[in-house]
Amino acid sequence: MLTRLRATVRRQLAWLGRHAIEPLIFWMHRRKEGTEVPVSVHMLVSSQTWDAGIMAAISFEHFTGRRWPLFIHEDGSVSAAQRAVIERVLPGVRFVPRSEAEARAAVHLSRHPKCLSNRRRHNLFLKFLDFPA
Repeated sequence: MLTRLRATVRRQLAWLGRHAIEPLIFWMHRRKEGTEVPVSVHMLVSSQTWDAGIMAAISFEHFTGRRWPLFIHEDGSVSAAQRAVIERVLPGVRFVPRSEAEARAAVHLSRHPKCLSNRRRHNLFLKFLDFPA
């Protein structure tokens, strides 16, 4: 009984966070003005994780107290509406669509066909192979 109650409370809190608190944070957030740190921050998001990515970026900038050059890479599933929200909430972010990443990776990994093959098969490889490129 207690396990079901905990699960229900968790689901309700998750719903509240995603549908009430998160939009409020997106609406209220303003990126710091000024020069960016010379080190870039890269993040991979999907259609399922794009909003958590925004929250992570907001939290990172808030707690470091700095403005970072943010690069949001997407796995090919992010919709135009989701991209628009990302760019509105995080002005100045560099959004890297999967199609652009594919072209760059093909050149960057041309001498490493196994890496390129694995990158095409598994999205996790995007994190390891795209960011340096």
